[in-house]
Amino acid sequence: MSKSICLNFAETLFGNLCHCSTKQGKTMIDRILRCHDVLTATGLSRSTIYRMMERDEFPKPTKLGLRAIGWRQSAVNGWIEERCREL
Repeated sequence: MSKSICLNFAETLFGNLCHCSTKQGKTMIDRILRCHDVLTATGLSRSTIYRMMERDEFPKPTKLGLRAIGWRQSAVNGWIEERCREL
């Protein structure tokens, strides 16, 4: 799968991606994705994601509260792009 196809897939799921640099003067907003969003984006099951996190093969979530976690959109997008490069 080509990088452009992967990026188009991620843009479809998360909206317009912002690969920012100081030259362009853009500010990057990093959304927090909940589990359902991550499952949809990756096509993986919840148990697979947790198993991959244990093996350090998937980004770790951020604790949002006592019983809530979420993944940084940039981390999930980076993981998707990395997987696309491996193919």
